[in-house]
Amino acid sequence: MHKVDGMFELADKRPIYFRTETDPDSIVGIPKVRAYWLDEAGKVSLYFHENLQARAASVGARGLYTTSPYSRNWLYKDYIKPKSKGLLSDIKLIQAASWDNPFHSLHDPAKRSAMRNSMDPRRFEMLFGGEWGKQTGLVYDCFDDTNNICEPFKLPAGTVFYGGIDWGHTEPFVIVVRAITPDGKHYQVSEFYRTGMTVPEQMNVAKQKMSVFGIKQFYCGHERPENILLFNQNGLPAVAVPERDIQVGTDLHYELIKTGAYKVFAGTSPYTIDEYETYHYPEPVDLGSDDDSKETGPVGQNDHAMSANRFVTLRTYRSKLRFTPYTPDDGSDEERQESQEARFKRLTRSKFRTRIV
Repeated sequence: MHKVDGMFELADKRPIYFRTETDPDSIVGIPKVRAYWLDEAGKVSLYFHENLQARAASVGARGLYTTSPYSRNWLYKDYIKPKSKGLLSDIKLIQAASWDNPFHSLHDPAKRSAMRNSMDPRRFEMLFGGEWGKQTGLVYDCFDDTNNICEPFKLPAGTVFYGGIDWGHTEPFVIVVRAITPDGKHYQVSEFYRTGMTVPEQMNVAKQKMSVFGIKQFYCGHERPENILLFNQNGLPAVAVPERDIQVGTDLHYELIKTGAYKVFAGTSPYTIDEYETYHYPEPVDLGSDDDSKETGPVGQNDHAMSANRFVTLRTYRSKLRFTPYTPDDGSDEERQESQEARFKRLTRSKFRTRIV
């Protein structure tokens, strides 16, 4: 066992690598992966999973996923749900309840009933029954694929675009782009999500988003004032959102989602949609001895797109900084719309359209 390298060497010199999602890029660079095992896959972020798939693609490695059902995230939407409909013939799905095991304590009907009565029924069926449901304690439990995801369409004249930025280097750097129409509807039309980026690289991505969408303002996390200064010095209008406004922003974004005034363009923001299914408040067992007597915030994990969205909502919804519809001086609304669509087509062909592994 080579602990420094996180690698176990077999007698024939073949390596077995151990990696954790704590560093989502820790798996990058491992060559010729011939097989992999992802334990507790239901808790792994989409970002880490895509890194894993990139490593496995070179030689067509086979994979094994083991997990309890925790949420309806990428694992459910990309694998479990299609498989249950008879698709994905190259995947074998084995599901079982804990009590199917004759050696498990819940094989006893009386103990099973007592356990079920002591828990949230939905959580019990997920942890012990193998049923895939919505995660309990979701911050945005009102987010629904049917009501809050729509097919992209031509946005009306007078639509204003804003960007939300969550800073990161070892953690993901995230930009979300929000379109707000003259009637007050909010649409997320784009996202960028990637780790390991330098500040100049981040500025390049922001400039590209700005050239495509004509972003009026970037709302950013407050913890990188030096980055915000550089953005402004390079023609990228950026302002910080104070940390103390987290709960207010969360409440406002919840209201915006629940009213149906907020939607995500399908196919543009997979990381944002995945985070809506996992962004949650801590379970009671995760709280300290006196934590339950005070307000507790959401779990700060896989929440980068959520933060970027919160920044935008806080400054554009029910805010004194409410936007005013923008009327360009260089041409008609129809000309501006055609120009915007042309820029959007260029973006979809760009290497920055999605995260690069």
